[in-house]
Order: sequence, then C-alpha cells, then structure tokens
Amino acid sequence: MDWLIVNPFTKKKGLIKQSGRKVRNRPLTFSEEIALFDVCQPHKQVVACIRKKSGLTYQQKFHVDRRHLWDLVIASSDPGLRAGEVFNLRWWQIDLKLRVIYLTKEAAEQSKTGEPGILPMTTRLFDLFTRIYKGQRDSQKVFRRFDYRTIFENACREAGIVGLQFRDLRNTASNRMLEAGTPAPQVRKVTRHTTDEVFQGHYVSVDLLNAQKIGTSMDVYIAEQTAQARARQKAA
Repeated sequence: MDWLIVNPFTKKKGLIKQSGRKVRNRPLTFSEEIALFDVCQPHKQVVACIRKKSGLTYQQKFHVDRRHLWDLVIASSDPGLRAGEVFNLRWWQIDLKLRVIYLTKEAAEQSKTGEPGILPMTTRLFDLFTRIYKGQRDSQKVFRRFDYRTIFENACREAGIVGLQFRDLRNTASNRMLEAGTPAPQVRKVTRHTTDEVFQGHYVSVDLLNAQKIGTSMDVYIAEQTAQARARQKAA
C-alpha cells in the first residue's frame, strides 16, 4: 500500500459539512398580541369545517373558541416556559401566594436543558392560574394537552400574523424582560440558557425576590406597551 503525497481534500470541500446554528429572533409584538387575543375569543359567527372520521367525510359547524390557546400563550410568553414545560406543570410548582413558579430539578429533567429555576409570575398569569385552579382543584396537572401547533397556526393566520412560531413566545419573554429593565444576567437565569458558562458562573442567581421583582416590572411594561398598541390601532 502506497501513501498519498497530496491530501485530496485540500482544494475541495470536506466530507463533513458543518452547519452553523441559526439564530432566531422573532418575538411577538404587542400589536400582534392584541390581534391574537381577539381571534382566541369566542367568535359570534359560525364556522364550517370539513371533518373525516371512520372513512366518512362530513361538515360540522361550530363557534370558534380558542381561549385555551390564549392561556397557553400567556403561560409561555410571560415566564419563558417551553410548551412541554407548560404542559408538565403541576400545581405544587405554582406558588400563588409568592407569585412565582418553581421549576425544580425533578421537573427540569423533562425539559430541554434540565436546568431548574424560579420563574416570575405576572399579574395576568396569576389571574390565569387562579381561574384554572378554581375549576380543577382535583387535578395535579395545570394544563391539559391538546394539538396547540395546528390551532396556533390557524389563529396566527386569522390574525394576519406572519412568520411566528410557538417557540418564539419563549424568545418574546426574554426580550420583554430585558426591555422592562431586567438585567441580562437575571434573564439568563430565568430562561435557563447554559451556553455561556462564563456568563452563568460569574453572576448571582435569580432568587425568590428577584423573580418577584421581574414579575412586577413585566406587569408595568406589558400594561404600557399594550395601551400604546391599542392607541395606535384606534388612530389608524
């Protein structure tokens, strides 16, 4: 067997193609949030839908009601939870008295990063949890699973929202926390991103008081931006 004198791959592309990770930054705007909220409310008009079951095709008419989707949107866009983390929430993780969400080690093991944390609870998220709790005290899970992707896509289409994916709501949360004045290191602790070890290692963790402070600042920011968005709609 003879050795090659010249590397055959020096002038060509290698066999292994490395693809860089695409950074996605598509937060939900407040104008879009208002439009999404409107289409998630019970519609007065009756909508016809083609359904298939047991090989039969039939038309069914119903009133559109996506309020359960709106609950999921708030539960993701305010504290920065992934959809899987929202559906896995148990009531023992929700502290309505202190207004925080405990993502413990056991609960975090089912998430993408496996990182625990204390997450902030805005007023509208507190109201949402309170309403759900009154209706299902005997249930351990906070949310019931449903096909949220299809419903979310249909709602965005009806609201005229283009290019938004449900996973963007988590990015929406981090952007809004920063815009509300929360220091970046604290936001990183809430969202539990672990890609920058130096960043994570040299800053203080978000504790209970910081999580509550973030929730309060988010309340003020969301109220101000929503009011401005509605004012622009009326002026248009």
